[in-house]
Amino acid sequence: MRKSIFLFLIGLQAVCAFFAHPNYLWPASNWFSALLIFFVPIPFCLIMFIYRGKEAFLLSGLGGLAVVMPSALSLFEIMNFIDEWMAVAMIFIFIGVVCFVFFGLVCLGAGACVRRFPGLMILTIPVIITGWEFLRLILPIWIWFFPPPELMFAFPLTGMLPLIQMASLTGLAGVEFLVIFVSTVLAFFGWQTVLRRARLRSWFGVSKGLQPMSGKPLALNLRLSALLGLLLGLLIVAGNLDAAKFYRLQNESQRGFKPALLQSQFDPASYSVWKPRIKIAALKVYQGMIQQAAEEGADLLMFTENALPMIWPEGAELWDQVRGLIREVKIPALLGVITTLEDQRAFNIWYLVDGKGEIQDKYIKQFLITFGEYLPMRGAIDLTVRAINSLFQKTYKVFKITAIPHDNRDLSRGKENKILQLTQGKLILRVCDEIMFPGYFRKSVRDGGEVIIVPAAGNWFKTPVYHNTRLQMAQFRAVETRRWVGYVSSMAGSAYFDALGRIHSQTPFGQQSVNVRRMPLLTENSLYVHFGDWLGWLCVLLTAFFLGWQGWHWMRKQQGKRIPSS
Repeated sequence: MRKSIFLFLIGLQAVCAFFAHPNYLWPASNWFSALLIFFVPIPFCLIMFIYRGKEAFLLSGLGGLAVVMPSALSLFEIMNFIDEWMAVAMIFIFIGVVCFVFFGLVCLGAGACVRRFPGLMILTIPVIITGWEFLRLILPIWIWFFPPPELMFAFPLTGMLPLIQMASLTGLAGVEFLVIFVSTVLAFFGWQTVLRRARLRSWFGVSKGLQPMSGKPLALNLRLSALLGLLLGLLIVAGNLDAAKFYRLQNESQRGFKPALLQSQFDPASYSVWKPRIKIAALKVYQGMIQQAAEEGADLLMFTENALPMIWPEGAELWDQVRGLIREVKIPALLGVITTLEDQRAFNIWYLVDGKGEIQDKYIKQFLITFGEYLPMRGAIDLTVRAINSLFQKTYKVFKITAIPHDNRDLSRGKENKILQLTQGKLILRVCDEIMFPGYFRKSVRDGGEVIIVPAAGNWFKTPVYHNTRLQMAQFRAVETRRWVGYVSSMAGSAYFDALGRIHSQTPFGQQSVNVRRMPLLTENSLYVHFGDWLGWLCVLLTAFFLGWQGWHWMRKQQGKRIPSS
């Protein structure tokens, strides 16, 4: 195929990726974005069919940039606190390099397996890509440089809720497999059609060495397409039958509670410069919001992450003032405060405070953001900072080089999978970026959690684009666990999600709000909660088999080349 045509296809891939994920024109998912995402992986499949070696790596790397970078434009929102354009450029270069290399390696390995198993390519490609995407759901918790699941091929399907109900059986990996499978089938039959038409071969510049598939490999791929399509169809039907059951359960539930999601519109990034009069004004705002929540019959006051501009116990005065507001209305509350313990370690701790202002329980945030809540490789970085500062003791305005401020306050990770016991039932609390990882939620539901609340600090959400990506994650967490989810961020918005992933009571973006709604308490578990990521691990194991088999044959081939002929 002509390189110019393929580069044009990668350009179309970038356009489809941009409009499939939340964007500045259509911030929320819809049927159109759900349809577009099925076309985004097609160029990767064509690369595996056509190219190999260096060409496959470079083109798939470009395809990875086409998929990630248009959607990553929303990352400009979370970089507004960086004043230097050079720092922003370096971050984007780092993201680009990581995406280029990872996509290049994944497609290079998948392409080698496709050539080794030509009759299984309809299975091989979805398995390998889904296996890779599944690893993004588990490894970033432990490996700081591993790309987190900020964007997944499955997310746009929240625009067509019937398609994501299978997540209650398979987890997000099942929906991811669905997207990749459909893309593979479209690419396979489209490419075979091109190879069988002389005019199309000439127009696309197909070399004579590329011939259409025939015989046993073609028949096997046709059978696999039908079989996998049937299995996925059955999973979708079963997921929707499961959704109908939970729709009935949540409507008939006699147990529930009414949290008040308090979106304050306070910027946590400005806490360090808050003056006493601003803190007094903030307390007045909270007093009004708490009173409104009490008037609407709230059972729990849910503050956002970093709602209190303090570090405890140093800021005990502000803490006591807020507890006083809670005592006035006699409603329990959940507040997150950066807390320093006696051993000088700092944690992001969420305290469950009763109506008397007394601490009853706590949860410590488990997943921490690299370079945001802690600094990886602290020893090496500290040494580098000291070396740089020894050279640049003053600011050089021409090159914008200055001494680097030194901050040793890293947060420590929590280790306990805590369920908070309320009068009404058992609450699962997950904080901010923990919403990316379904494992946290599945384990908590298995331990007896009946409802989920996710507070976040959204000072970087300058438009609804990035915020709506988090709402997509909340929809998947609701479907996977079949639990109601309440999500609130400090400067973006709040919403509730029922056990089917439907959005309820969504507040306007960027407006101070008190969002009170009854959340039914559900106790029956989904199959995904019972059996976990069976499909994701199956894809990983099959990927290891395909790659291992290909590697073994490659080594035998290399050994054969080294044996001299007699």
